[in-house]
Amino acid sequence: MNTIDKGVSRRLGSTNPGLTRPAKKMLYVEDNSINAMIVRTLLKRLRPEITLVVCDTGAKAQAQLRSEHPDFLLIDIGLPDTNGYDLLKAIRAQPALANIPAVATSNDHAHEVASRARECGFCEFLAKPVTGDSLLRMLDRVLYL
Repeated sequence: MNTIDKGVSRRLGSTNPGLTRPAKKMLYVEDNSINAMIVRTLLKRLRPEITLVVCDTGAKAQAQLRSEHPDFLLIDIGLPDTNGYDLLKAIRAQPALANIPAVATSNDHAHEVASRARECGFCEFLAKPVTGDSLLRMLDRVLYL
């Protein structure tokens, strides 16, 4: 673990040996392999109890959701075959998936993007590039509080 990750871990309690978190599964819908790798690396180091499944299109995410129901969704707004807003609408139309927490993510940090994400049913907005600190804070709010 590098110095930055250790600092984040100390501040947020992610390596507290007395703190056990239940295993969780996250579906990350992201077409950029670098962004997916960043989140995968951060989770391995800072939240190893979370299993990550990555789909690079909305269609693949919908196919994945037919066979598995994750505890949490992280959805990029700009996907090659759809946008995150429409993807979440399609997911929410399925009763078994209607209540899975979903967070939008985007390189576009405009206030309007975050506002529209919340209006469309996302519980939070996570700006890219994702950092260890921002990811841990969001996960703790969405999954563990």
